[in-house]
Amino acid sequence: MFTSLSRISLVATVVSLLLPCRALAQGGLTLADAIARAKAATPEALSPWSPDSSRALWILGFVAVFLTRLPASYPKLYSFDSVNLAYALREFDPTRNQPQPPGYPVFVMLARSLQPFFGTADITFLAMQLIVRGLAVVFLYKLTALLFSSRVALFATALLLFNPVFWYSGLTSALRLHLALMPILFAYYCVQAMDNRRSNFLIASLILALAGGIRPELSVVLFPMWVWTGWRCGDARTLLRGFGIICLVSWLWLANLAAASGGFAHMMEYFQQYLSTQTFQSSMLQRSEEHTSELQSLRHLVCRLLLE
Repeated sequence: MFTSLSRISLVATVVSLLLPCRALAQGGLTLADAIARAKAATPEALSPWSPDSSRALWILGFVAVFLTRLPASYPKLYSFDSVNLAYALREFDPTRNQPQPPGYPVFVMLARSLQPFFGTADITFLAMQLIVRGLAVVFLYKLTALLFSSRVALFATALLLFNPVFWYSGLTSALRLHLALMPILFAYYCVQAMDNRRSNFLIASLILALAGGIRPELSVVLFPMWVWTGWRCGDARTLLRGFGIICLVSWLWLANLAAASGGFAHMMEYFQQYLSTQTFQSSMLQRSEEHTSELQSLRHLVCRLLLE
């Protein structure tokens, strides 16, 4: 059920991003021109963040998260995925499903750094859920206010805060919430980098590398935006530095993952076996004859029920 909701949410997000871009292209506007016009129409959004307003933003963001999430939170491990992650805090070995592939090494490192403060794994994951949600809410507000206006930022933050998938993920998994936080952080620093603050491009590169160690698919999804941001910065030296940061940090968590798995070759062999066992029932390339016949029987049954 959750996987279906996640896919629907992802498709809706992609469509919501593509449709405005198509409209801009038909109108002869670039995305940068549209953002500039939005900023010109809302000059109050361009004022720098004062220390008082920034402090109030952090307080309000985390208070909203605590008030809406803490009463419904249950400090117990929700699923076997969470149990595997809890075992990883004690002994990190993806070949023993501690946790399951792809291993999530950066997430395990972050959880281990928090565990001395909270003790047990379930309380540690609960604290991570609250922290990650608070960071996602605050940085989404800052990103949207930077691009458009404080009013738009308020509505966008409310939509994220009460989004069903975001709400459900926060109650059941500390890992999946990073699918919201890391792209928001990455986009925020990319926008800052394009606003003549090139040092933020290095921060965006670091976030991209860390995101790959939390959810590997994020590296693939966010990499085109990293390339575009580096091109917009117009500085080859900055682009090379950012690429160096990505390679170095990615190599560090990948080397740690391989060492914990008994070597790179053994890790890849186990990961391929795990992928095969997880996808053979639904993959078009790995269907057995027995499974194909079962699907055909099911199709015939559905057709008969629809036609009768």
